Amino acid sequence: MQKNRNKTLVVAAGALLCTFVGGCAGRPPAGAGAEPAVPQLTVASGAVREKCAELLDFSHTSLRMLSAETIPHGKQVSIDGVAYQLPEHCYVRGRMNERTSPVDGQGYAIRFEMSLPKDWNGRLFFQPNGGVEGSLAVPMVQAYGRTLGGSPVDTALQRGFAVVTTDSGHDGSANTSVAPAIRQQVFGIDPQARTENAHGYVAVVTPMAKKLIAAAYGKAPDRSYMVGTSNGGRVGMVTAARYPALFDGIVSGPPAFNLPKAVLAAIWNAQAMAAIAPLVDGKADISRSFSQADMDLVANRVLERCDALDGLDDGLVFDIQACRQAFSLKDDVPTCSSALETNCLTAAKKNTLDKMMQGPKDRHGNALYAEWPFDPGMRALGWRQWQMGDFANAQGPASASNPTSRIMTLTGPGMAFMFSNPPQSPDVLTGQGTTIFDYVMGFRMNGEGADALKIFATGNGYAEAPYDEYTPPHPDDLAAFRQRGAKMIVYHGTADPVFSVNDTIRWYEALAKNHRNRAEFVRLFVVPGMLHSYGGPAADKFDMVTAIVDWVEKGIAPQRIVASTRPVRENSETNPTWPEGRTRPLCPYPQIARYLGEGSIETETSFVCL
Repeated sequence: MQKNRNKTLVVAAGALLCTFVGGCAGRPPAGAGAEPAVPQLTVASGAVREKCAELLDFSHTSLRMLSAETIPHGKQVSIDGVAYQLPEHCYVRGRMNERTSPVDGQGYAIRFEMSLPKDWNGRLFFQPNGGVEGSLAVPMVQAYGRTLGGSPVDTALQRGFAVVTTDSGHDGSANTSVAPAIRQQVFGIDPQARTENAHGYVAVVTPMAKKLIAAAYGKAPDRSYMVGTSNGGRVGMVTAARYPALFDGIVSGPPAFNLPKAVLAAIWNAQAMAAIAPLVDGKADISRSFSQADMDLVANRVLERCDALDGLDDGLVFDIQACRQAFSLKDDVPTCSSALETNCLTAAKKNTLDKMMQGPKDRHGNALYAEWPFDPGMRALGWRQWQMGDFANAQGPASASNPTSRIMTLTGPGMAFMFSNPPQSPDVLTGQGTTIFDYVMGFRMNGEGADALKIFATGNGYAEAPYDEYTPPHPDDLAAFRQRGAKMIVYHGTADPVFSVNDTIRWYEALAKNHRNRAEFVRLFVVPGMLHSYGGPAADKFDMVTAIVDWVEKGIAPQRIVASTRPVRENSETNPTWPEGRTRPLCPYPQIARYLGEGSIETETSFVCL
């Protein structure tokens, strides 16, 4: 049933007001000081590349060129299951900062790759990658320029950008002296490798890349963009704060800007679920903490209470702030009175889910990270895979001793080696008789000498505390970035199980303390139902790259970004009852999309951002 709650002239009047005064993207707080006008940057102009093989002779500080070869038009690559045909380009490979670590004896270097199209648009596209980086082995992380969102129609290379990507200073498969399960993260034992991974590689590679582009085209890039998601989104936000002169535009997908604290939240969740999980080999198998039926029940109850709050029953919850007040896990989800009862959650499961959604707390009840919104996307397989492990895997449930849950394989070693000072010995996680599971379950969140405090510890040869290395310094003050005329677009899905959208919202709200008109250079777009970076029951196909270029170079601020749903063949977690190509506007926070009261409910033109 459709419920229209916006059939008034007020909606239309409000839409016109937002259009003409441009103030609805984030009203300035009372008392915030005035800032100088934001400069308007010029439009980039392109050039034709005349060199490729000659670039092997290019030199720069700490650089060793490895190859430079012309790739003819028509090369086929598949990224995230989407096939692309690439234009002619020069593919360049090299290394910077090569060294042998005095700490662990391993060889390190910042490996990079660049794609330089024949017909260049005058722009640099820096692609920071997800996870802990450490690889250039698959197309998803190679220098083709992922434009983000679900099933993008093209790559940055196809659009004419010169693209650069790196492994952030370490080869995640190189250290064969440790167990395979921890090779991706054990580099954190080396202080320089940790700093380079956290942010330093950007400051090393970017100036070199701009000069190499000048050597290839006879001119440096007119405009430079950084576009990344997850850890790549974190790198974008850190770059805006640490290195504001390097980029003119940044797109940060669900940003892990509070990464060490988010890892604390993941460990907190694993420990919470272990309390209700069945035992396998004497250890809790968190993959069976909540069943599909459990998550379907919660998602359905969220929809019942929150779907129409934005004016329309359409399977999407746009008004997450109103939903926070409308939905109660305690009151709206039935509690089972017996083991045989269905369509309910046991009291233990409700308590556990509530503990997870509230986020980690110290012993005094103070928040260590943000809370999470209840969202219909919690029913999706991707949500359960991140939180609990892939119990739908053909090989059966994940066992506690060899967990497939990403909460274990990423966050356990990540906390041990990257986010703790001092880092743990590899034997603590994979020594005789010990596992990553044991480390996660034994991690002390609270109390005297708590393990969680190590994210703030200094010394031991590290330049900064892990928390300070991996997060933006003064995240609510981007004055230097703004004063250059640079712009930033941030987006985040409401059902993201990895990084809480509420954490990103609080960051954006805090910007108002130092930037009275924050929306003139930074805008946040919340994507209802979307999981981590893409997927889930959501309109998750959108183009943020065109939006950032138009904003930076033409002064066209994004008043809305059109997003579309994908068919089941592209997004297995979409709602199969939705028509293919349903569109919705993504609105700059704090606005949300509301139905006008007339017109098709399947097209974004029937909605207004208010």
